[in-house]
Amino acid sequence: MKSKIKFLLTPLSIIITLLALSGVCSACMSSYYQPKAPKHLKKH
Repeated sequence: MKSKIKFLLTPLSIIITLLALSGVCSACMSSYYQPKAPKHLKKH
């Protein structure tokens, strides 16, 4: 049973990591390419 849980958790963690990375990348891209970005997106 434990091996089955591990087998299910591994792809889930990979997907979550990829989603987090893509979210960070898209946020960075949108803040770079939008001159009129909202104030909470601009950190510098």
